[in-house]
Amino acid sequence: MLARLRDPEAPRRVAFALAALLLLGVVYAAWPTTSTKAATVYFPRTVHVYKGGDVDVLGVKVGSITKVAPMGDKVRVDIGYRGNLRVPANASAVILAPTLVADRVVQLTPAYNGGAVMADRAVIPLQRTGVPQELDQVFTNLNDLSKDLGPKGANGTGALSKLFNVAADNLDGQGENIHGTITSIADLAGTLDDNKSAIFQTVRNLQAFADTLVQHDGDTRAISARLARVGEVLNDNRTALAQALSNLDSALGEVGSRQL
Repeated sequence: MLARLRDPEAPRRVAFALAALLLLGVVYAAWPTTSTKAATVYFPRTVHVYKGGDVDVLGVKVGSITKVAPMGDKVRVDIGYRGNLRVPANASAVILAPTLVADRVVQLTPAYNGGAVMADRAVIPLQRTGVPQELDQVFTNLNDLSKDLGPKGANGTGALSKLFNVAADNLDGQGENIHGTITSIADLAGTLDDNKSAIFQTVRNLQAFADTLVQHDGDTRAISARLARVGEVLNDNRTALAQALSNLDSALGEVGSRQL
């Protein structure tokens, strides 16, 4: 009766089930993780930055923008990136335009090369973010510069025009001299470069001499004081000293005449 109830395929089914479980375990361990990390970045402005935009590191997409929300005088941008990606703890974020027509991306910089890692849900403040200069802002700045230098600005009395005219007159015909001056400066720079070791050694010797003077500051001050005292004594007795020298000169003259 027991022999009839025994299933001859049971060991094979058990082995197949164990093999399937083992295969599932290997696939689960090798399957790439889908976990992500999040961060909040604050920019002064975000032009052409939208939800779903790319987040890059060295031009390689590592995540996407999950939210863009204005907050008074700044804009909050929430991003998500791969959980296994290491980003420096003090990383910065900049907005880049890959092309003239494409949406802009948020790039995390610099790339990780060691040290602390930025934690999940970290915040990158305004001090560590950068945005590109817009074309209309460039034109506005150039227009403001032209106005400041124009007839209603620095050249209101013609001073700027006179400056350029005088400079042109002074430089007229001086091309050869200017060339010679620049060449001489270049030669001087080359000479200094060729002798940089000797110059540095001289500076080091001067530094050593200064250090020695500092170490013997008391002795130096004492010598200076004694020399000053000697000078005062000589000054106070200059009449007697002059008379003594005069007498010595007369005595030497008399001795010399007697020897002759």
